[in-house]
Amino acid sequence: MSTKTTGRPLEPRKAKVFHIYKDFDVFNGLIAEFLVIAKYINKDLFDTTVCVFNYEGGRYGKTFQELGGKLHDLDFGYGVKGVLNTLLRLSDFLKEQKPDIVVTHDRRGNFFGIRAARKAGIPIIISTETTLKDASPTRLKRLRDRLLHPFLTYLVSRTDAFLLNSHSVQEQWKAKRLAGKSIVIYPPFNLDKYREAADAPQPQERQAGDYPTLGYLGRLSEEKGLHYLIGALAEVRKSFPAAKLLVGGMGEQEHDFKRLAKEKNLAPHIIFLGFVENSFRLLQQIDLLVVPSRSEGYGVTAVEGLAAGLPVVATEVGGLKEILSDGVGILVPSKDEKALAASIISILKNPAEMRKMGERGRKRAFELFTPMKFIEQLEGLYTRLMNERGTNRLVN
Repeated sequence: MSTKTTGRPLEPRKAKVFHIYKDFDVFNGLIAEFLVIAKYINKDLFDTTVCVFNYEGGRYGKTFQELGGKLHDLDFGYGVKGVLNTLLRLSDFLKEQKPDIVVTHDRRGNFFGIRAARKAGIPIIISTETTLKDASPTRLKRLRDRLLHPFLTYLVSRTDAFLLNSHSVQEQWKAKRLAGKSIVIYPPFNLDKYREAADAPQPQERQAGDYPTLGYLGRLSEEKGLHYLIGALAEVRKSFPAAKLLVGGMGEQEHDFKRLAKEKNLAPHIIFLGFVENSFRLLQQIDLLVVPSRSEGYGVTAVEGLAAGLPVVATEVGGLKEILSDGVGILVPSKDEKALAASIISILKNPAEMRKMGERGRKRAFELFTPMKFIEQLEGLYTRLMNERGTNRLVN
């Protein structure tokens, strides 16, 4: 890990924070975090740069830069050549740029970034993890992740802090060598998107015969569990014949889920919307949000549902257990269509409780999961580590 700096007082200046990640073209939860950081972090104190291994000029990177962040395409190439270039050149790049803090993300970012930052003598290194060990969609990849876990634990032990997005993820990194390093900071929901949806013309009031409309938001991949929700919908429709499902998101298994809907004669009742630019616009059109994940490190979709004032039914896995605890939402066993359907039917039959649950959820979202709360904790972590290492040069 980094050592404490000694000597004469340092000249005040902004702290340079470099994030190392794979790309900035495909939108995901981490890209959303970067956008929040670019907009809300104190720019008088922190200068934020995201370094990506490849960037194709996508709009999220452009938005990040418009908000005040800096984006650097390392452009080390692909395949074996890219690996060799990263091993040989990343530490030289960091040594030249001299960031005060390096934050590494994802398997590739942690693997290459921690090594390079240590070699470059960066004062503070923070590694991150956002998923559970069983998150990968195939058994072979889940086996790979478990085999890599001890090696990644060793790498993380050589950093100054280990930032996680939920206590459930933290529980999977309980090695002695990580004692005292890990800290949990919950990612925020997008307050700007929330306000944009609130200010937009509202959807037409639905007729009584349209009730209920269920909603799903997320990647269309195996671990997100949409197939369990499709199975549960068939049972829900026995109690609520007008029930339909709006599906927002894209992914490699979209074709499989559409085929499953046809096989269960549900195709007319499930609307696949593709990528949804503003999730809160979709949330305005539904009565109940369902998060049926098999594995979920955090669950920002559930947080968005709470902020929107919706009742949320979710599986009792990962960060969802924390987000929806204490009666804020309904938790059910994962991979259990019957339990999922029963919970959906039960809450739909009690509109008064749905309203109360929505009110409790919105209160929690605005207490715990706002961008301001996230940034306050992140800036606090940076400042604490710089104080501990004697490298705090922030302008007062």
